[in-house]
Amino acid sequence: MSLHDYELITLPTNVCKCYGCGIDLVDKYLNHPYNIIVKHVDRRVLRKDHFTEALIYSTDFVLLIMYHPSLKHIGRKNPLFPGLVRLSSSLFP
Repeated sequence: MSLHDYELITLPTNVCKCYGCGIDLVDKYLNHPYNIIVKHVDRRVLRKDHFTEALIYSTDFVLLIMYHPSLKHIGRKNPLFPGLVRLSSSLFP
C-alpha cells in the first residue's frame, strides 16, 4: 500500500467523483460543510481476483484520489487503511 498520508482538504473544482463510492461530487459538495474530502496518493483497483476475492491493484501511483471523509468509502478500496488522516495546513484559517 501507499506510504503517503491521507489528508483532509477542501474539494478542488476539478474533482467529480468519490473514488470509494463512485458518487458524483456535484453542487452540494462545493459548499461548506460538504466540501471537505480526503486526498490520497494511491494505486487504483483494477479488479478482484475470481478465486480469492482479493483486490488487484495497478503498479503505479495516481496523484489525486479523493474520498468522502468516511471510513467505509476509504475501506472499500483500501482494506489496510490505518484510520489516520492528516489535516491540511490550508484548512487552518
